[in-house]
Amino acid sequence: MRSLILGAAFVLSSLSPAFAGSPFPTISDPVVRAECSDCHMLYQPEMLTKQAWAKMFADLSNHFGDDATLPAETAKLALDVHLAQAADVSTHRQAKRFIKAADGKSVPMRITDTSRFAHKHERILPEVFKRKQIGLKSNCISCHLKADKGDYDFVAKNIKYIWVE
Repeated sequence: MRSLILGAAFVLSSLSPAFAGSPFPTISDPVVRAECSDCHMLYQPEMLTKQAWAKMFADLSNHFGDDATLPAETAKLALDVHLAQAADVSTHRQAKRFIKAADGKSVPMRITDTSRFAHKHERILPEVFKRKQIGLKSNCISCHLKADKGDYDFVAKNIKYIWVE
């Protein structure tokens, strides 16, 4: 019996992030990490599709109202990293949830426009996102204190949500 329990524990501990529900893997390339986190949190590529990332990197001079132009070599490296881990190619279980309701016609360009984001935040009133310590829906790390490490389950205890009844 003891060996059965130990064997089961070993199997469970060796499961890949694709099955374990663990945090998203972080981007390991130091150049991509530096460039993509210079102005905002480093978002995990698994949150958008290849099509969305390709479209975003094709027009970095108009990156949500800012000029995020990169040298061609750096932009290609960053795009390649994002395409390799995009929601529609990643094996991570959480990534699949970001494309679950995609209809193939509309491709969200913002993580906050994905059906997954809407589902997870649907009961939070808009006023919560306007608080000084949050500011924008895209400021994930203001509520999810380990978001930069891919962990969105750890939520700040001092955030008092206003729930829709």
